[in-house]
Amino acid sequence: MDLPNELADWVDSDGAAYLLGRTLGIFAEDQDFSSMKWAFWTANPVGDALHESLLQLTAAGILERDEDEDRFRWAGDTAQVLEAARWGRPRLT
Repeated sequence: MDLPNELADWVDSDGAAYLLGRTLGIFAEDQDFSSMKWAFWTANPVGDALHESLLQLTAAGILERDEDEDRFRWAGDTAQVLEAARWGRPRLT
């Protein structure tokens, strides 16, 4: 799974967490979102960790977050984000 392509457009937070879980190998290919939605609709360590990871990736500049609509998308230029992180500079937008 290619997370940048999967998150090229806005995806709701549960869908983005599922895609991150698929990318990390937490969910198998045959486990579609509908069979795993319990992980995002209940309080549990897996769903909570995936949602927190989305927030951390947003804080790092890898993802963008639309708080009003509760959705995420890939921010774009990760090379720029990594370069800024390397030198301790904020990301330029």
